[in-house]
Amino acid sequence: MIPGNQRPTQNLIEGAALLRKAAPPVSPEESRTYKLLFLEVLTVGSALLYGYTVKRFLDGDGALATALIIAAAFGTCSVLAVTLTKNLTRRYVGILLETAAVLMPFYTVPVGLLLFTGIVLFIFLAWGETAAFREIENSVKIRLGGIAKTAVSKFTTAAILTLIFFYLGRVGAGTPVVSQTVFGKIFEGTAGFAEKFYPEYKFNASFSGFSESIAKYELDKNPDYKNLNSQDKKKALGDGTGQVMKKFAESFGISPNPQTPLRSVLYEFLASLLREWQTKFGFSFVVAWGILVFFALEGIGMLFRLLVVSLSFLTYHLLLAMNLISITGESRTREAVDFT
Repeated sequence: MIPGNQRPTQNLIEGAALLRKAAPPVSPEESRTYKLLFLEVLTVGSALLYGYTVKRFLDGDGALATALIIAAAFGTCSVLAVTLTKNLTRRYVGILLETAAVLMPFYTVPVGLLLFTGIVLFIFLAWGETAAFREIENSVKIRLGGIAKTAVSKFTTAAILTLIFFYLGRVGAGTPVVSQTVFGKIFEGTAGFAEKFYPEYKFNASFSGFSESIAKYELDKNPDYKNLNSQDKKKALGDGTGQVMKKFAESFGISPNPQTPLRSVLYEFLASLLREWQTKFGFSFVVAWGILVFFALEGIGMLFRLLVVSLSFLTYHLLLAMNLISITGESRTREAVDFT
């Protein structure tokens, strides 16, 4: 060892030791504050992302599944936030920020709609978390499943109403009740499912191609058709296709181009029908349509609630396993959960 190198090495070791002594250890209360603040920022961020994905979906640029996944993350963060926050007033401030974050991507909509949606969103979020907080306060043990169910129930309703209000706002402003993009996505899923049971029908073909597949299916069940030569079969198929298209046009009151894709034909019929109803009934139609959409989404909401409760439960136990939170006893002889 070179004697001249001993002193620099010793100085480095002594300097590191001094730094360790100079930096005071973080107290448990400070650690808890930082962790809770991080969770609150994460909750507000997920709320902003939820608003953004809902807007993209309404614009026809995003998928409903993406909005649901982000909403599930938002709901999970909310459940953990109300579970780990000791002051309900602090949660109300957090909910206010989350509400503002959800509304932020919709800054171009009318102020009245924005305020109304914000008030409803805040009320339902605060309602659910207040009930969950009371359940925590009145329980001896921490039962996250019950806490999550209480909070997520109102959270799901708030998320659905937010989507519906902004959707109906567009409908009232003249936007089609069902956009062609959304209808196309629904048609793709429905047609793919139907083809598994009726492979002989060409749902993704043109109007004439679909009509021809129906005519061929019916003719194949006729023994006389099977005995015809190829030329007569072709003629019989053409006549049958024409009859199917005629019946379709008479039943739906439209005269589509035979080469138009079936999805476009069905969309034009549906859009025309909804426009007629909207013109006839005005605002009453918008309200009735909103109620119908609400109950349709509530069906999805049942699965969504189960997903968020499960995610909250798994995340909660993961944080316990990672020693980021812990369950401690209190003088009131009940369990409490907090950051470690």
